Amino acid sequence: MAGHYQKPIDKNHKEIPFKILVEGKEYAGTVTAVGEPVAFGTPSAFIVRIPGEPRATISIYRGEWQMNAPKLFVTALGDWINAYYA
Repeated sequence: MAGHYQKPIDKNHKEIPFKILVEGKEYAGTVTAVGEPVAFGTPSAFIVRIPGEPRATISIYRGEWQMNAPKLFVTALGDWINAYYA
């Protein structure tokens, strides 16, 4: 029986690479889903990792992406996440 064992695939902790452009500056890193998928299929929260920056969390609240970062960055990353899951 041991020969048929397959390691479970945990889709909630898959790192997804992203690259966005905000005010002429390119940001690249990964997002990792940590929240439960909401009705439209996109997880409700992600851990954001950008090299050289502290780890952050972006989450959706009342239909808007929220993060402790400049609004343009949050909007661009939120749009990228929505497009990824569309």
